[in-house]
Amino acid sequence: MLKNFRQRVKEKVSKVNKSELTCKEFVDGKNDLKAFRKILPDLISKVKAHAHSTTNLTKMSKELIEAQRKFAIFNKQDVEDSAVSQALLKFSEIHDQLNKLNEPFSEVLMDFAQKVQSFLDHEVSDTRKMKTKYYKARRIYDSCFNQLKKLQQKDTSDPKKQKALNTAESDLVKAKQTLEQTAGDVLFSIDDFQRKKDSEILQLFVNFFNAEKDFFYQGYGLVYDLFEYIKQLKTFVDDYRKHTHEQNRQMDLANLGKAQDEEEHKYDTLAFLLSSTNLSVVSSLIFASGSSEDILISLIRLYDAYDETRMVLHTCINDEVENTESESTLFRGNSTATKLMSAFTRNIGQKYLQEVLTPKFTWMYENPLNYEADPARCKEGDDAAQNLQNLKKVSQMFLDAILNSLPKCPLPFRCIASDLRDAVKKRFPEAEKRSVGGFIFLRFFCPTITNPAVGGIVQFLPSPPDKEMSRSFITITKVLQNIANDQYFDVKNPHLKELNSVIDEYRPKVEKFFDELSKIPDNLEYQPLANTEEVRKLDLPKIHQLFCYNIDKVVKHLHIFKHKDTIPKLFHALERIGPPPEKKDEK
Repeated sequence: MLKNFRQRVKEKVSKVNKSELTCKEFVDGKNDLKAFRKILPDLISKVKAHAHSTTNLTKMSKELIEAQRKFAIFNKQDVEDSAVSQALLKFSEIHDQLNKLNEPFSEVLMDFAQKVQSFLDHEVSDTRKMKTKYYKARRIYDSCFNQLKKLQQKDTSDPKKQKALNTAESDLVKAKQTLEQTAGDVLFSIDDFQRKKDSEILQLFVNFFNAEKDFFYQGYGLVYDLFEYIKQLKTFVDDYRKHTHEQNRQMDLANLGKAQDEEEHKYDTLAFLLSSTNLSVVSSLIFASGSSEDILISLIRLYDAYDETRMVLHTCINDEVENTESESTLFRGNSTATKLMSAFTRNIGQKYLQEVLTPKFTWMYENPLNYEADPARCKEGDDAAQNLQNLKKVSQMFLDAILNSLPKCPLPFRCIASDLRDAVKKRFPEAEKRSVGGFIFLRFFCPTITNPAVGGIVQFLPSPPDKEMSRSFITITKVLQNIANDQYFDVKNPHLKELNSVIDEYRPKVEKFFDELSKIPDNLEYQPLANTEEVRKLDLPKIHQLFCYNIDKVVKHLHIFKHKDTIPKLFHALERIGPPPEKKDEK
């Protein structure tokens, strides 16, 4: 009997742990306390949300009136007499009435919430206390039952043990009585809670639902009245939305175009400074970069993309010629002009070099010959005379390849030759031809013939040149230099005097080549190293960052070389671009 009773109590108490029930289930008696605690705040939040939405609708209607006013003015309509304005005013009035309905309903809701909360705080607390008391009595009963069971398993012949057994049986009876009494109290408490809930809480819900019904009934009546005006407003709203959408789209396109234009041309001021005829900004940049090859290449790409190559080359040549004491030392120092000219020839002329010289290097590898014409250096069994003929033949091969390469020569090279000849002619008239030869041979072809790695040709060869082959390259270079300088071999190289006839033979051809090289044809096509888009994306950001990261060095350099007036212009150009990305720490 006790077991069945305990089970009933347990089932009643366990209902407190269920959840996820609806308001209807609560009224029907199928709920628990947690479910009700969920229902109450949900009801409150829904009513508050409805009140808030009604307020927003009223606010929206007023905004619509103002929007319609602006739209009507834009279309030159009579605002006060328009049907849309009247509909909006009526719309606003009805929503004001809806707002007034919220006030009494909110009072009913708060009264309902306070009474239900009070009921929960009082009744649930008592029920929980009874439940705790029952669990305590149950633990005592279980303890007495286990103690008696242990004593019954022992020998009871001993009077002391028999006495303990009797005591345990007595304690168990008392515990059982207490448990039954507590269980009865719990059942009574639960039944009492259920009765009160079915009466008091149910009545509260009925009152609340009646108030809610009245509220929504009146509210729906007002909303129904809005239907006629909503139809009128819909047409207006659609027209207004289309109008504002198109207006916003036009503004967005205009702003986007302006932003794109600013982004596209933000580097123009810096590019203009870098193309300045005094090269002061370029000089400070090269100084700050430590003559970085990477920066020199970016400058070349910049000039090529902005069609400033000719102007910059002209400036470099004039600057170099004016500051050189002898034509023999042109472009041999460490000046900015020298560095730029070297970078120009290395990068713009690399493909030209490879096309002209690679076949001749390949021939030498495929036809290994001895070119050592110095008897003092010949090995035993070598024929110095035959070697000299070999040297003559291969030198003529290289020379013919160069002289016949004029159609392949890049436009900037011909510009350099033309400007160089004109500049040298003014200061060193006797060195007019030698200056062009010195540029195209001594500064361009000969360094690569001496070392094919300089022009990137070594990658096309079967193997890197060995010591003997490298010496052959040097000897060939010496022959070509004398031909370009129109200088005979003398007592310093007596074993090469026989090649003076080659100098005489090629003198007219070489002079003609220099003359033609110095002429700039109108129909010569040239493909720049980069376009403006590539330079803006890759090279100018790199140059901008270098200026910003080394601005102290740049300013100091401009001060030293008396170009203070350039500093504000440089700062303006950098500010127009904006700050550079944060500099990454070098590991």
